[in-house]
Amino acid sequence: MTAAQRFVLVRHAEASLNVLRDDDVMPGFDPHAGLTPLGERQARALAEHLPGDPAVGPPGPGPAPRPGPGSGPRPAVRVYSSPQRRAARTAEVLAAALGVPVLADGRLAELRAPRAFPRPMTVRQWDAVLEDRLRRPAAEPAGVESWTAQRRRVREFLDSRCPVGAVRRGQRRKGSTATATKSSDT
Repeated sequence: MTAAQRFVLVRHAEASLNVLRDDDVMPGFDPHAGLTPLGERQARALAEHLPGDPAVGPPGPGPAPRPGPGSGPRPAVRVYSSPQRRAARTAEVLAAALGVPVLADGRLAELRAPRAFPRPMTVRQWDAVLEDRLRRPAAEPAGVESWTAQRRRVREFLDSRCPVGAVRRGQRRKGSTATATKSSDT
């Protein structure tokens, strides 16, 4: 029998985009927004906590026995990240604490949106576009990727890591844990 894979999903730490006020103007979508000083502290706090979490286990190379009940090899840990700067930086801090590399995957990107909007919009207007995506999942408001397309992208990533049919074929990796960092769904 094979063990199921466990994914620990982590949203990026606070980024410069997260501290904009409702009336601030955005010329476009910025995939390169970095973490704020608070975001750096949040990433470090996660990196201090997560290695000891039972879902992840202690850092270090290769399988090692787990102490206590349900002991056995600890899971193999992988850190996947969106290539967007805020998610990648959060993942770098976490991966360093876990002693593993970051594996960037474009399918984990927050969303695909114009780098320059036809007309600059306020944060409040941007939030309305994101809410519209959720109300009309197949629509692409303001040239922003549809919710349906974004979900399909993330599903492709998950399916590539743990295909549904693999359980029947006995091909899943035993006890592996993956941590993916990405931006929020909206």
